[in-house]
Amino acid sequence: MNQASPGRSASLALIIALLLGGGFTALAGGREPPASSASTSANAFTVKTTLAGMANTTLPLRVAWVATPSIETYDIRTVQFFIDGKLVSTPQNAPYRFNGPGNFLVTTFLTPGRHTFTATVTALDGRKASETVTANVAAAPQPPAALAGAWERVITKEQFDAAGLDTGNDPVLSTLLGRPWRIIIDSAGLWTIDPMPSGGLLHVNIRGNTLTTLGPIRTGPNDAVFAYGAPLGGDNYCGPVNRDEGAYSWAVTGNQLTLRAVKPACASEEVILTGTWTRVTPTPKR
Repeated sequence: MNQASPGRSASLALIIALLLGGGFTALAGGREPPASSASTSANAFTVKTTLAGMANTTLPLRVAWVATPSIETYDIRTVQFFIDGKLVSTPQNAPYRFNGPGNFLVTTFLTPGRHTFTATVTALDGRKASETVTANVAAAPQPPAALAGAWERVITKEQFDAAGLDTGNDPVLSTLLGRPWRIIIDSAGLWTIDPMPSGGLLHVNIRGNTLTTLGPIRTGPNDAVFAYGAPLGGDNYCGPVNRDEGAYSWAVTGNQLTLRAVKPACASEEVILTGTWTRVTPTPKR
């Protein structure tokens, strides 16, 4: 997975890494991709992706985006995924899947309309090959009005301990626990902002009074953009790959949101999300 750059925005990643040995996924920005054609040398190669058959269609909100180069893995220096010319994901190992093993391209953070999706492979000798697909993105569904917006509660060391998650004596963790955390629910998903502040974004599905967590949303390299006042990293709480779905019931009474675990994806997600949250007004701007 991509490495997190040093600094305050690594704090949410640190929690997950310490508790689970997991990785950290991240959000938006980057640089322009290389030219979209392969080297013109006799040793030119190609790359094909799972989006190739979706050109000029409307992408699903959640889709596997996997790149398959025509050269051997040991000849590859980097595989990079770009959206609208901005670097988003750099998987480290084959199969070269956007956002890493078991994860997906989730388009809820993009504006509706046409976007370009490029996979670029660079060989050890400098040769390059790219595939670009132009496709439409649909508008993401809005969350229920009662649930939408910003919510805050204090998360404590005792809550982690009760779940069997040893926080140890790490000085960074000690600055985060016992202080207010926020979740913000909008059309992009569920954002978590810790007291550092740093945060992440989860893809969620809301039906009736059940909120299902589906995994992290990656919109760019680590620490590349601020949203809701924090550098973000789209962590899934449960390690970097192949996470289970989590299910939570939700109920709003007045300015209080109660989340209860039905089938949590993992213990750390359960500790962070479950409990009673108080609405923050006005809702901060992204």
